[in-house]
Amino acid sequence: MSLRFEFNQHKNQVINNYLDSTATTIANQLTSGGDFHLLLTGGQTGTDFSIALGNQIKSRIVSGNNKSNLHLWWSDERFVEVDDTDRNDTVAIKAFDWLGKNLIAHRTLPPSKGNINESANDLSEQYQKVLGEQYFDMCFLGFGNDGHLASCFPDQVMVLNSTLIALPITNSPKPPPNRVTFTLTTLSRSKQVVIFAFGTEKAGSLIALKDSKIRDEKCPVRYLEKFNPELDLVVLSDQDI
Repeated sequence: MSLRFEFNQHKNQVINNYLDSTATTIANQLTSGGDFHLLLTGGQTGTDFSIALGNQIKSRIVSGNNKSNLHLWWSDERFVEVDDTDRNDTVAIKAFDWLGKNLIAHRTLPPSKGNINESANDLSEQYQKVLGEQYFDMCFLGFGNDGHLASCFPDQVMVLNSTLIALPITNSPKPPPNRVTFTLTTLSRSKQVVIFAFGTEKAGSLIALKDSKIRDEKCPVRYLEKFNPELDLVVLSDQDI
């Protein structure tokens, strides 16, 4: 794995650099006739990035000139109704709705459509049907204060090692407790993964990630390497560790 840490004390500067390059890449692919599979994350940074990315892609595509579909996926989702403000996907979808029929949002089932196990199974079926053996074109992930990725938390060994596509989570240490998450196995199946790790509260987990003496169970990022040794992985941070 080509694990890189990119430090910049100016958070907005490094995010804007990725916004520009990612928007250009996606716009070029959509206008040249190739579908793009983009995985997004929630949280404040992830949501702000998604909104800005939708706007920047729009500014690069002449109306009616996009020939392909943009598939949106999310690393994990809270098991709540689609109109609940806790959902990660609702705000992001609005930022891309100008794509009309060329936007395909792969949402998890809410409680009104099935139980949490059915929601995880439905997400797995969507993935198998649409992607199969293909990789995500690009994944953006958040990095929790404890180092968790998606809803895969440190020391949850069965979750961290799972080779399933998606899992129901009913005991998340971070509320709400009920979530549906892609596994680290699935998230590693990407051409590139970019992790947002901004803020002083992330420093301890970033230091642990670099320390070979710390057990892997404490550092979910390492499982991306375990499942895909060739993964192009970059951690963006404003913490010079």
